[in-house]
Amino acid sequence: MTVRSILTVLVGGEGDAAALGCSVRVARHSGAHIAAVSAVSSNGAVGDLGLLPEEGGSAVMLEFEKRAKERATRARAAFDTFVRTEAVTISDRPKLEDNVTASWEEIDDAPDSVVEHLGGAYDLIVVGQPERVSGGMAGSGLLNERIFETATFSTGRPVLVAPAKTPAMLGETVLIGWNRSAQAARAFHASKALLLNRARRVRIVSVTTGAKDGPPAERIAENLAWHGIDCDVRELSPDNRSVGTVLLAEASAIGADLLVAGAYTHSRLRQLLLGDVTQSLLAEAEIPLFFAH
Repeated sequence: MTVRSILTVLVGGEGDAAALGCSVRVARHSGAHIAAVSAVSSNGAVGDLGLLPEEGGSAVMLEFEKRAKERATRARAAFDTFVRTEAVTISDRPKLEDNVTASWEEIDDAPDSVVEHLGGAYDLIVVGQPERVSGGMAGSGLLNERIFETATFSTGRPVLVAPAKTPAMLGETVLIGWNRSAQAARAFHASKALLLNRARRVRIVSVTTGAKDGPPAERIAENLAWHGIDCDVRELSPDNRSVGTVLLAEASAIGADLLVAGAYTHSRLRQLLLGDVTQSLLAEAEIPLFFAH
């Protein structure tokens, strides 16, 4: 599959610029279209506090309407800067050319709802990295977390999470986290659209936490070989570290600019009780993350 259409979700936060930057680094390799969508809704903002709109009160509603408008303004400013800086052509019609195109759409709805309704129509969904924010009101980081979870569980599409800082390269040095799960297989095969034309070095890392029924890492390496991609395989013990920490350490060791992994490979209950590799990577990664569920 070649990536030709990218849904980039903007929330008016600091991660918008990086999400657009990662989108264009993917798009330039295939002449893809970037559909930038800003989803703003005062009702959605109130929902971030766990309140129903009618429970918020007029003062709270006015405050969130103000914040929603501010987010929309910041999102549009990030898009305009992106188009000007990257010299991207504005278009909303498919053009089978090598030029990157982009479009802008603002929707009055909660961002996760927008992703659920639109995400399945695109080859790839890009969202900024979630950020934990302090204070009583939720910010763009928590919105990004909800968007990520919705995109992962409800669209059937792979998701690229942009780090806080836009990387100079994307997909030239790749680390693949392999745990034999169906989710890891989906992420691996979907990522080949990013690997085939640009990867110069690929490493597959298998962390020994108990074998699953899926194929060993060596079989995954054979699949890449059939696609003309050389890679090396490492099997590591966690050594009292979390799997996420091991993967990020390996990514740093080889200078990876992309990490591929299956998302939420454990049950929801186990995630709550023991934590999850996905959440660890989302919280700690400083490079783009490519997920599929």
